[in-house]
Amino acid sequence: MKRVALAGVLAGLALFLWESVAHMMLPLGEMGFRAVPNDQAFAAFMKEQFRDAGLYIFRAMQQPPPKGTPAGVLVVHPGGWRN
Repeated sequence: MKRVALAGVLAGLALFLWESVAHMMLPLGEMGFRAVPNDQAFAAFMKEQFRDAGLYIFRAMQQPPPKGTPAGVLVVHPGGWRN
């Protein structure tokens, strides 16, 4: 029983160390994210259009969008993150 507990603790420690390295030294946490071009104009548009914080989907799924039309998901917090 002691060997199993020790193995669990060591495995947890190894996982913690790996996750620390992966988060701090490797770009794994940032892969796939890009900055919005012209983000000041985009932020002004968002502030004007979205009054409530929430998770929004655009090109709603009720109808198939025309081909080539952008679609996505937005996480919106109109007052900023520190409110």
